[in-house]
Amino acid sequence: MEQRARSILFFVLGIAVSIGALTIDLISPQGYTEWPLYIFPLIVVSPSNNIRYVTGIALLNSLFLTAGYLFPGSEQIGAGTVILHRLIGLLVIWIIWVYIHSQEVAKRKLQDLLAQRTKGQEHEKALAMGLKELADTLEVKVLERTAQVNSLSKALIIAGQRERRQFSQILHDDIQQILFAAKMRTELLALDGEANDELLQQTSELKQLIQKALDTSRAVALELNPPVLESEGLDRSLSWLVDYMRNRYGLELHTDIDSRLSSVPEAQRILIVQIARELLLNVVRHAHTRTVHLSGNLQDDVIMLRVADAGVGFDVQKARKRDHASRSMGLFSVEERLKLFGGELTIDSQPGLGTTVAVTLPVQE
Repeated sequence: MEQRARSILFFVLGIAVSIGALTIDLISPQGYTEWPLYIFPLIVVSPSNNIRYVTGIALLNSLFLTAGYLFPGSEQIGAGTVILHRLIGLLVIWIIWVYIHSQEVAKRKLQDLLAQRTKGQEHEKALAMGLKELADTLEVKVLERTAQVNSLSKALIIAGQRERRQFSQILHDDIQQILFAAKMRTELLALDGEANDELLQQTSELKQLIQKALDTSRAVALELNPPVLESEGLDRSLSWLVDYMRNRYGLELHTDIDSRLSSVPEAQRILIVQIARELLLNVVRHAHTRTVHLSGNLQDDVIMLRVADAGVGFDVQKARKRDHASRSMGLFSVEERLKLFGGELTIDSQPGLGTTVAVTLPVQE
């Protein structure tokens, strides 16, 4: 509203200056056209920033300039000179109009461009806010899904150990009892006085096979469900595993186990013991050495397990590709299980230079 009033004021001033220019032109005693006077009204009205008002003043002054030809004094200098002067005046007026109009058009284009840029910036800002809200929503959903996966992973670990415990119980209560009964019957058969040498030999071999089956079932039952997992912390569980691997496989184990590991929750305790067992079994099967270093520490609520040997080593990249192609349940399956708990597995190995496997696992309640 204020801008409109300002434009009207400049338009009125332009009209007043135009009338003044016509008055001076009409009272000119020699009849020379005072066409430069008609330029001032355009200069006065130009700040109105309204091309319609500028056009109106240009038309008005063109009319006044043309009408000035009719005043009586023009005969003193000749009609031709007067017409020429006034044509020059008209030309100058419209040149100025074209200039003002072009400036106005350029100004409007600039304003439109600025408006579009502002609108674009507002759109970009709105888009950025929308993307931020979407990112925040996705982040919340990812955190929720991660929590669900962690919860499910813990439940699966505990459920898996429960199944192992049940299977271990079946081995102990049923299979081992049956094997023990078979062994006793074999011994009774060997005591039969009518048994010949061949039967005694077969009976002895059968007894050895039954004893081997008993030893194997006891070992499997023990590995499936180590007693310490139910009653002790991770430090004691790892110590038990070390003693077991020494006795069963003849490993020369050097250990450094942090007593603070006793506070690790059940699901992660079970997972770390299972991983440590698999790493030690890999040494037994593939490293061609019996000397192993095992360390377990707790630092900044992160479990750190390290198993190192000076065996034959292997090419990590080739092994990774081979395990991926065959879907083997090797070291890289351990890596996938760790990822479910936010853990990491690092393998440092080269042919002939041994192998070091490092496991990190954040403690989660």
